[in-house]
Amino acid sequence: MLNRTAIMKAAWAEYRRAARSLVRFCRETFARILRARWFATRLLAGRAGIMAAAWTRYREIAAQMEVARFDLRLFGRVLRMAWINARAAQERADSDRHAARPKALAARPLAALEEALDAVKYLPAHMSAARVSASIRARFAAHV
Repeated sequence: MLNRTAIMKAAWAEYRRAARSLVRFCRETFARILRARWFATRLLAGRAGIMAAAWTRYREIAAQMEVARFDLRLFGRVLRMAWINARAAQERADSDRHAARPKALAARPLAALEEALDAVKYLPAHMSAARVSASIRARFAAHV
């Protein structure tokens, strides 16, 4: 499942889950999620990718050690390290993806008061804005 459509759908679903509190689309957040999803998919394409990385590393080490025949113990160690590196890369990608999620905005305690006072601007001309704002402040002062 390495096609672009599947990666894009997965990133979009994760963005929708992460950004429920956002009103507007946040391009940077989606880009971070998509980038993390893409690299995580590329790094851990499955066992085949890990095995290919292990073989590449084994050839490098065998050439340095001048091993003429296949060494099963050496390949086992290299394969184990490839799995450890793959898990670490996956954890890094997951933590980057978690860090890219937007934090929920904390509700301000005076938000309702500010909204009510903003609504005073749109009162009809025959009503006193000062009187209405004073009554709103008195009501909120009684609750707080």
